[in-house]
This record gives sequence, structure tokens and C-alpha cells, in this order.
Amino acid sequence: MGYQFAWASRYPGPDNELGDANYKLIDVDNIVGIDFTDSSSLDDFMPREIHIPKGKPVLLK
Repeated sequence: MGYQFAWASRYPGPDNELGDANYKLIDVDNIVGIDFTDSSSLDDFMPREIHIPKGKPVLLK
């Protein structure tokens, strides 16, 4: 999700599975709509920073 001058990104945790998300779950405490009833979501994390390499293609999903 993009904001002016900021991004929110989410990565899968140790299970290497990104949990479900739903736009209907977005609120002030859940800015990307993470579905916490999905057990795969419980170890996902949202870094404070993302680093994008200069001069290399990047795929954002």
C-alpha cells in the first residue's frame, strides 16, 4: 500500500506463507487488512524500511 512519501509492505514469516488480507478488515490498527483468523498471517511481519537496489528491476506484488 502506498502513501505520499511512505510505503507499507508485508512479508511472510518463517513458514514462508503470506497470510490472507481483506480490504474490509482495514482500520486504524490494521492498515493493510491482515486477516488474523488465517494462521499463516500470525508470523507475517511489516518492516519499517524497505531497500530497493539502484539500477535493478524490482517486482512488487
